[in-house]
Amino acid sequence: MISATKPVDRAVAWTRQVLFNPFHAERWFTLGFCAFLAELGSGVGGGGGGNPFAGSGKEGQATFQHLLAWGMAHLVLVITLGVLLFFLMLIIGVALQWVSSRGQFMFLDCVKRNTAEVAGPWRQCRRLGNNLFVFRFLFGLTVLGALLGILAVGFLIAYADMAARRFDTAAIAGIVVAGVLLVVLVVGCGLLNQVITDFVMPIMYCRDIGVVAALRIFWEQLLPGNVAGFACFYLLRAALALGAGVFCCVAVCLTCCLAAIPYLSAVVFLPVSVFFRSYSLCFLAQFGPEWQLLPADVTPASVPPPPIPSAPLAGI
Repeated sequence: MISATKPVDRAVAWTRQVLFNPFHAERWFTLGFCAFLAELGSGVGGGGGGNPFAGSGKEGQATFQHLLAWGMAHLVLVITLGVLLFFLMLIIGVALQWVSSRGQFMFLDCVKRNTAEVAGPWRQCRRLGNNLFVFRFLFGLTVLGALLGILAVGFLIAYADMAARRFDTAAIAGIVVAGVLLVVLVVGCGLLNQVITDFVMPIMYCRDIGVVAALRIFWEQLLPGNVAGFACFYLLRAALALGAGVFCCVAVCLTCCLAAIPYLSAVVFLPVSVFFRSYSLCFLAQFGPEWQLLPADVTPASVPPPPIPSAPLAGI
């Protein structure tokens, strides 16, 4: 029977095996670099937020009006710079997604083989990473098209009220329909992305196949008859992720935000990354020996505890 709870202990044991048996700082920084590459483009950096002219009174309002007047007087220049900035951000985003796709397989390979390497996995995972990148790029374009379609549907439904310059039934219906469709799109895309990370990528790694073929295997061989098991897996994973998120927030606060520095955060929170990567692999192993990516004899009892500092270092 497929269990969502049994793999937790095994994932914890394998995390201790990878990171603490024995502990090497160089190993952490190398493996953390792979985790950093895997997470590129997945987070949103914090900004100053708020209104930059807030609290400045009439002087701030005058500055805003001056900038607005300058922008209207140089509209062609502003539009050109805006388009260039958009394409620059698009290129950067695509590049980060490409590196991230390769980095996720690098991190998977290191966790699976209990190694900390960069150059080897970078070369060996090139084909799988590129295939994942192409799929994600095309999928992103599809999602963008679906988003534009949802906005068009909402606009068409609300057009009668918009043309009449009123906020009535049609406008409310347009907002509600567009909002519901948007929620369905976001949840569906988020779930698919998580399934690809948790299970499709390991299938690709095991069979040396592309995303579409791995998705077909997941849909036809793993999911039938195990929907409840996968549902429990993601419910428990969400609860564990919530706890890990609270832990990370506390750690960031206690370190005066030093733990939030991009690469350093990947090193500091490496146990969290290794655990969640191991958890899905341990869950997948329940479907048969062919999906056994981690050593079969790794159990909490077989993994020694982390090394204890010797007496001269205990007081430092």
